[in-house]
Amino acid sequence: MNARRSALALASFVLLAGCSAPAGTSGTAANGSAGAAQPAIEGSAAAAQSGSSALTGAPPSPATSLHQAGAAEIAWDPALLDVLPPAVAGLDRTAQPDAFSDVKADPALEKDVAAMAIAAYSGGDDLASVSVARLKPGAFGDDFFRVWRDTYDTAACARVGGVNGHAEATIGGHDTFITSCRRLILAYHFHLTGPDRVVSLFAVGPRRLGEELLAHIRD
Repeated sequence: MNARRSALALASFVLLAGCSAPAGTSGTAANGSAGAAQPAIEGSAAAAQSGSSALTGAPPSPATSLHQAGAAEIAWDPALLDVLPPAVAGLDRTAQPDAFSDVKADPALEKDVAAMAIAAYSGGDDLASVSVARLKPGAFGDDFFRVWRDTYDTAACARVGGVNGHAEATIGGHDTFITSCRRLILAYHFHLTGPDRVVSLFAVGPRRLGEELLAHIRD
């Protein structure tokens, strides 16, 4: 399905790459087991704050290698970030245009996504990486969203033991799907209308930036 290819391309880029949390990241296991060993996740808060592609540090997704000259590219639309708070827990939102450049021509994403913007909130042991994707007309549906979430979450959790569980909650007035990995990472998804947009993010660190961010979405 297009949703699976799209989410995998995005997840491979943002998640396997963007899982580069600030060096020294630690915290409670996502499954609630106190004292569980945490994996070392390499990265740099400074890279996130500067918008450097060093935040990602991952190879292109497999679909990228299938790109042919002349294929449509996804537009970078920084206005999509206006739904996100300018700061969370004292950490400023930083747009990531350099990171976006790695996926803008990915044919797996361009089938369903018209425009996208990516941002990070980073400091100390905390990182949240957020993508806001504006979908093409008719792309969104229940099946699309389910496959998008499942594929994204599987990639998000691949480096930390896999998916641990799923939950749903209303956060900031939005129906939010939450996935916990077996260690460290939480992923969140919700849908905005007018036009259809999918917000997907992962967060690591003791301040639980995901919940803080979602509580202050401005739509």
